[in-house]
Amino acid sequence: MKQLLSFLLLALVLITACETTPTPQPFVSPPQVEKPVQPPTSIEPTSPPTQPSSTSTVKEFTIRAFQYGFEPNLIEVKKGDKVIIHAFSSDTTHGFNIPIYNVNLVLDGPEKKTVEFIADKHGSFHFRCSIPCGHGHSGMQGTLVVRE
Repeated sequence: MKQLLSFLLLALVLITACETTPTPQPFVSPPQVEKPVQPPTSIEPTSPPTQPSSTSTVKEFTIRAFQYGFEPNLIEVKKGDKVIIHAFSSDTTHGFNIPIYNVNLVLDGPEKKTVEFIADKHGSFHFRCSIPCGHGHSGMQGTLVVRE
């Protein structure tokens, strides 16, 4: 009788746990929409420019995502450069996320996804996989370095 009660209690706990555990859903980024640049409304700007300066260059990279890394995993640009990234996955679905620049791509195969931004923030920033892709997902990252 004790075994039957123990079994029923265990079954109840497992059923309750299964019902309360949410199923993870992949993040789908909203479509990228280009916004027209508005001229500043004040004489002195309150934020750095978001358009490339006349001395900036265009830096273009192709990044391959794979379990559990990115190739290349280091991108170096200068502040003010226009950065164009073409990213794709060579195995399973991955994400490509650079929060500081509002970049979040879903890479679901060999088709390249492209994102552009102006590197207007100086520093070293991690880019990561934003879609759980297996046991090594938490260590899947690279670095974007924006030099002065």
